[in-house]
Amino acid sequence: MNISLDKKEKLLSLDKEVQQHAPQMVSLVKSATISLEKKGMLGHTAQVALVLDISASMDALYKNGKVQTLVERALALASRFDDNGAIDVFLFGVDAHDVGELRVPNINGYVKTLMQSHPLEGGTRYTKAIDAVMQHYFPNRKRGAPTRAELPVYALFVTDGESQDTHETAQHMKEASHLPIYWQFVGIGRSNRSADTMLRQAAAPAAKPGFFGRLFGGGAAPAKGHTDFSFLERLDELPGRLIDNAGFFSVADPASTPEQDLYDLLMFEYPDYLTAARAKGLLPS
Repeated sequence: MNISLDKKEKLLSLDKEVQQHAPQMVSLVKSATISLEKKGMLGHTAQVALVLDISASMDALYKNGKVQTLVERALALASRFDDNGAIDVFLFGVDAHDVGELRVPNINGYVKTLMQSHPLEGGTRYTKAIDAVMQHYFPNRKRGAPTRAELPVYALFVTDGESQDTHETAQHMKEASHLPIYWQFVGIGRSNRSADTMLRQAAAPAAKPGFFGRLFGGGAAPAKGHTDFSFLERLDELPGRLIDNAGFFSVADPASTPEQDLYDLLMFEYPDYLTAARAKGLLPS
């Protein structure tokens, strides 16, 4: 994919911002660029959303700085293909909160500031978050009707546990499949789709996009020491959607997973989603 002159100028400007305000992100940006180049997506543009779990079980991850590290990694990726180099941030627990844009100059100490205004909540409801994202980008959508947009939305959805409203979440994912939104779910914990397992399988000669659902038998009972992500593991097989609009993998530690591995997985299924969305008229051909 060719990179336009305007895109090149934006990327250079964002590189300068990173060097000035967040030098710890320089290597992250390089790794994100490599992953995009592997997929032929250096010229790709989207709107990027980051959806963060603020349920009480996330407490240690916020306090020890691992969520801050994950947010920096997400912003580095967004700086390569978001339409304005920023991330739209959403929080969810019992309720959902649209907390506005995150830009490179504001990244240092961002999560600590966020927690001061949005304390952790005693529940995990994916539905609220999914609805908030749909409402933010497509406030005039008609339920069940395909909605076309010039740019896709890439929603990075981070959680450490299953939703308390899985039936409602499934219905929302069906509705969301009529919108040009790709949902990349990332679970914090070990699962049948842990990052290390998926990367080994992706490197195998027989690996093909979408094979993980067949390989792992989505929805199987979690193994000993694994977090229960059975609902997210079944998303590949969720019927009633216009297109497959979601992917899932888990990481045991969001801060220690090698950055290149993380970016490769974040981009693993997304190009196939774009192809399907264009075929259904959700995006320009």
